[in-house]
Amino acid sequence: MKSTRFWKCCLLTALLICASKPVWAIKYDIEIIVFEHTRKTAVGISDTLLFPVIPDAVALPQLYSLENLDALENPIQPLTQLRLHEHADSISNSANHRLLYHGGWRQPDYDQETAPYIQIAIGPELPMFVERREEKAEEEEGEEEVEFLKGYAELPLLPQPPLNSLPQPGSAIPADTTFPDIATQPSIPVLNLEEATSAKLYGGIKVWVGRFLHFDTMLAYTPRGGTRSFQFKSDRRMRSRQLHYIDNTRVGIITKIFPVDDTAPN
Repeated sequence: MKSTRFWKCCLLTALLICASKPVWAIKYDIEIIVFEHTRKTAVGISDTLLFPVIPDAVALPQLYSLENLDALENPIQPLTQLRLHEHADSISNSANHRLLYHGGWRQPDYDQETAPYIQIAIGPELPMFVERREEKAEEEEGEEEVEFLKGYAELPLLPQPPLNSLPQPGSAIPADTTFPDIATQPSIPVLNLEEATSAKLYGGIKVWVGRFLHFDTMLAYTPRGGTRSFQFKSDRRMRSRQLHYIDNTRVGIITKIFPVDDTAPN
């Protein structure tokens, strides 16, 4: 009897101790260095411009407002202190690479379903026309989700028709009839195209936690003045506190993820 009471007291004490300890919320500091390779290559280039589909992406510049941060249940905050300066300086001093961005953000330990994409828009704005997605009530089983829309710097044109297909002088056609300039008619109906704004490097990065940390990229890189893009899509599994390099034919990303104990005493 005494033994039973003893163990009950031990169990109750243990529960009280656990309840008194703070629940430490784990967050992550994600620091990235984005750069382009100065060497020119056409390996991996698409046949059109590309516009990544990243719904509900979070744009970091908008999060500098403290009012916005307070209103968010799980805010994502831009990093104010960076640690990878040595690597960024090395890239800046390299003749083979050009630094595009060095920064990062802090986020909670999202899982794959709840993690948002962080919007990436580096370089001058790039206006384009993209193919409008067809809205469907339900996704067909086995149908792949559209990840990149085809884009065009200008409205696509039909090829010039043969001369013998145009109306000939003297034919039985009223003299006041006018014919549109067929060479300027779009090959895709204008109703199926919509205006969009991209950038030299545009898309999103998504970091989420499963058994490992996952670093997903959904990016399109378009050289200056180019009419075709390079797709930069990846899903890298990684561990925290380790430096990782994610390469593409024209762009590279160096990243290091640091776990943050948000409620533990400093």
